[in-house]
Amino acid sequence: MPCAMMHLVCAKLYDPKADIAFYIGNEAPDCMDIREIKDKSHFRIYKGEEREARLTEFARTLDLNDPYELGVLLHLYVDMLWDRGPMAEHRKNYKGECWFRDYRWQIRLIGTHIYKNADWSKDIWVEMCEANESKYASLEIFPAEKIKSYLIFNRDRDRSAETTPSPDFPPELVDKFCIDAVAQFKVFLNRISTVR
Repeated sequence: MPCAMMHLVCAKLYDPKADIAFYIGNEAPDCMDIREIKDKSHFRIYKGEEREARLTEFARTLDLNDPYELGVLLHLYVDMLWDRGPMAEHRKNYKGECWFRDYRWQIRLIGTHIYKNADWSKDIWVEMCEANESKYASLEIFPAEKIKSYLIFNRDRDRSAETTPSPDFPPELVDKFCIDAVAQFKVFLNRISTVR
């Protein structure tokens, strides 16, 4: 589970001029913060290749010409890659007392560092919050009112805290992951569109 800012970096890499609905789609799946619901909506309840198979099935129910729905799919795909790559590696090598708490702190460091160093970060959160809910109301699994609350929370969150890059996930690792994830997503999209 990458941070919100990583999802926006991936969205920018995929299409820097996309409709704001695409960027909202890249945030929408995290609007539900109940772990059991989130694990199901992100297909984390499935292991290994089955997770990708279930994500593929879900992708085929979407209108991938709709920027919002395409953004949702990119979010879910990036999460899958992160969970089985950098996150799994971090967990395997963890030596502390509480992996999840420490991991969440590292994710926060990543997000704050990107937010402080990306010249587009403040503006995009404002624009997403100002977008009409009708732009992101097509998928019942992610209720528009929950998405709106999530966007506002992230826009208003205190960004003045820690600005040090994550020692466990340094900027070079994060940048490479985002670039590779977007490239893999394009291959994934091409594969599912030819099999429809």
